[in-house]
Amino acid sequence: MSDDKAFGLPKVYACVNSDEKIRDRSSSGGVFFLLACYVLENGGFVFGAGFDDNFNVVHKCVSNVDDLYDIMTSKYVQSSVKDAYSRVYELLKEEKKVLFTGTPCQILGLNSYLSIKDGGKMRDDPNLLMMEIMCFGVPSPMVWRRYLDDLSKGRRIKNVSFRKKINGSGVKNLLIDFGDEQYISNYKDDKYYKAFSDALSLRKSCYECDAKKSKRPSDIILGDFWGIESINTKLDCEKGVSAVVVKTAKGLNAFENISDHLIYEEYGLGDVLKQNIYYKKSVPYNSGRSHFFEYYK
Repeated sequence: MSDDKAFGLPKVYACVNSDEKIRDRSSSGGVFFLLACYVLENGGFVFGAGFDDNFNVVHKCVSNVDDLYDIMTSKYVQSSVKDAYSRVYELLKEEKKVLFTGTPCQILGLNSYLSIKDGGKMRDDPNLLMMEIMCFGVPSPMVWRRYLDDLSKGRRIKNVSFRKKINGSGVKNLLIDFGDEQYISNYKDDKYYKAFSDALSLRKSCYECDAKKSKRPSDIILGDFWGIESINTKLDCEKGVSAVVVKTAKGLNAFENISDHLIYEEYGLGDVLKQNIYYKKSVPYNSGRSHFFEYYK
């Protein structure tokens, strides 16, 4: 902890990937891809949320760049971590580098799991980089499954993107590809997005998030830098800008190793919090949630 203070942490950056092709394929500014490549190029492994064969959201372990695209975009569903924590532990025992990305509660879960293994030695392992996503809350997997089944009507789904960038714009668009036809809807019009943004479909724990109340064990926190266009920025904001909160010396080392591939500016945490209001606090409970779930069941 004293080392972190010596480096003037936390540090806050607004970033975009200098590679426009990667930025186009990313949900926001394309920072995750660079951090993941940094770990993979050093013989490491990357854990993040991807789709299984039925487009349920699950945590996956990736060991090569070609498989990164499945886990590099936003998934607005609670992911199943399955055996991810135990796999992280085994890889750390083999002295492999690991990047684990997840929601605040998943990062807290991994930290707790490692805290009870080997007397807690693995929790501070120099090979482990924990990256937390800025989280509004996570919708129930049951709601996502029902939504997909209703929309597909038995058709085979080939691809899903929650943050498809269309015509060079970073506006949120939900895309579901059936091969011969595509469903594309702006987040303001799609019913799944509406239920999510109105906090109707979230897990009960999201309204009283213990992880946001606790001391965050993550090395880096990554999200959208909402509202940056209203600040005196020179960054191109059209396709989205990433907010990167570097909390530890380990996180700073990783950021510095990818910084040559970024266009970035330094800000204060208050600049991020202006429109990321649920960075530190839980989303308010929507009184219509009970009725919503009764309808869905």
